[in-house]
Amino acid sequence: MFKPTWSSGTDGFHRCRGTWPPPEAIEYETSLMECSFGRWEGLAENEIKRRFPQEWEARCADRWNCSAPGGESYADVHDRVSSWYSSKSFEGAVIVVGHGLTLRVFRGIYLNLPSEEVFELNEPQDGFIELRCGHSTFVEN
Repeated sequence: MFKPTWSSGTDGFHRCRGTWPPPEAIEYETSLMECSFGRWEGLAENEIKRRFPQEWEARCADRWNCSAPGGESYADVHDRVSSWYSSKSFEGAVIVVGHGLTLRVFRGIYLNLPSEEVFELNEPQDGFIELRCGHSTFVEN
């Protein structure tokens, strides 16, 4: 019987758990939490541009390395997710649940993509991404 291990940076697995058999183990992993947007958290893009024009321009010029004030950059997220990923053995089935930016970075690590290509990865809301044998496949719900 398929018995996955869950690794979750959020409570997202609670929304998904009816989709798969019960897991053998659930790990709540802070390394998989969503990117912190610091002082931009909860603001719409037009509000960020108005209140933080210089910071917004800097972030647009270097999305990978530049963070929101008090927040994280893609590089920061990459470092913490890479550290977690390299510490795992991934024996058997593992289901990783998280938010868009963090999961995009995770897929980039798994697929060994350069940072520019991480930005091009989609964030589907109507399915999930299966990572197997070095490949990524979208599976529609």
